Amino acid sequence: MTHVSPPGSGSSILVVSDLRVDYTTRHGRVQAVKGVDLSLHRGERLGLVGESGSGKSTTGWAILGLVPWPGRIVGGRVLYAGQDLLAQTEREMRRIRGAEIAMVVQAARAGLNPLVPVGHQVKNVYQAHADVPERVAWARVLEMLEAVALPDPERVARSYPHELSGGMVQRVIIATALVCQPQVLIADEPTTGLDVTVQAQILDLLRNISEQRLTATMIVTHDLGVVANYCDRVAVLHAGRVIEQGRVTELLHRPVHPYSMELREASSYERLAGGRGRRAAGAATTVATGDEACSYAARCPIVLPECRAALPPLVELAPGSLVRCFRAGEIVAGGALRATVRAPSGA
Repeated sequence: MTHVSPPGSGSSILVVSDLRVDYTTRHGRVQAVKGVDLSLHRGERLGLVGESGSGKSTTGWAILGLVPWPGRIVGGRVLYAGQDLLAQTEREMRRIRGAEIAMVVQAARAGLNPLVPVGHQVKNVYQAHADVPERVAWARVLEMLEAVALPDPERVARSYPHELSGGMVQRVIIATALVCQPQVLIADEPTTGLDVTVQAQILDLLRNISEQRLTATMIVTHDLGVVANYCDRVAVLHAGRVIEQGRVTELLHRPVHPYSMELREASSYERLAGGRGRRAAGAATTVATGDEACSYAARCPIVLPECRAALPPLVELAPGSLVRCFRAGEIVAGGALRATVRAPSGA
């Protein structure tokens, strides 16, 4: 079958095609990412959402070629500005990481060396990619700390991580990721562990950076509220596969896939319950499902016999609006929208 390009891939700075990642465990092979297709444009903000275990973070790390052992990338392409990152040597990737594609990691405080002032850590990243004098590098550090709205950048630069609040540490991590002015930023749960006010400040900061610098941003999160308030497009992952994607305003208001509906309902309940919680039912395990069936079939309230026997094809409901569900035509206004069936990745 002819491979289906992600929507808008012709003008995209980053195109992920049929990306596959496996982990080898004592229980056998685990398919963590199963043919993910994504694209990202300059200045665009794409949300990658799903439950824990859906393959979101693994996808982000795989783009940078940093899947931890015992994981390995077993297929696909990651095209950045036309070059396949998966075909690059480790030396070539070290030149790209941080300078052209950067990541804001989870657990920001754990991403900093507790024994080194934060300004020196930002400077080290900058000088790893820029051959500049110490004086110029330090000036760049202060410029970036100011750019992420940290008060008194000189004091912050000379502080150790434990001397800063969680929100300040997160801003330092963002400054570190942006110090080389990358074209693409991958933010993995950038607001985890922060209070609501600081979360909003961090998201506003990322939005402003994206708009002012035209930085293409992929935000990995389980929080649909973050996606609704920050992203332009959203891709929903379940069991290592994108099962729906489209414009945020369309997908969150009118989701088509039953799993997307469940995520939205769970998110709404959690807000009403003051964050206490209901999660989407069950687990988004990647272990038990392969390419032979819909990964959501065991939980789906409208499952058909064919859902357990075959992988649903990718259906385009409208330009850029894709869903993988046998009942998509029925769900969308009784089939009022004409659906174009595409071949699934890896078919």
